[in-house]
Amino acid sequence: MPAPLAALPTALVALTVAAGTYVRAFARDLGTSLGVPAHLAGLVRTRAGAADLADAIPLEQLDRAPGLPAAQALPLPRIAVDAEQAARLRQGQRLPADALEGEGATALVDADGRLVAIAELAPSGMRLRRVFPRADAPGTLASEGG
Repeated sequence: MPAPLAALPTALVALTVAAGTYVRAFARDLGTSLGVPAHLAGLVRTRAGAADLADAIPLEQLDRAPGLPAAQALPLPRIAVDAEQAARLRQGQRLPADALEGEGATALVDADGRLVAIAELAPSGMRLRRVFPRADAPGTLASEGG
């Protein structure tokens, strides 16, 4: 619990919200519902997509950070494929409609969690959106070079 912000009534609220939620408006509306003036005195974003504040590193260490695996950074469900399926996908071949369960945009990853492809899954079949042909591609989402 943080130190009191003022000698006034204060509420500490934890919210899990979708993108586009106006947290400041939530604070205002909460005050209106309670019949008191209210405003947002502070805001700490503890999660944004797959990124969690607990995994953050200080800015001074950013140049030494290992980077975030691409498959982990994508806001998509992930499905692991076996070695044979990964090889076929990396060659641009679609898998049979009944090979994978799920619908919509999906990250397909190999046994090591590396991104193999991004596909649109549907009962009628798979549409490959992007294929990463090398087992080591695309690596991580970190700056490359120096």
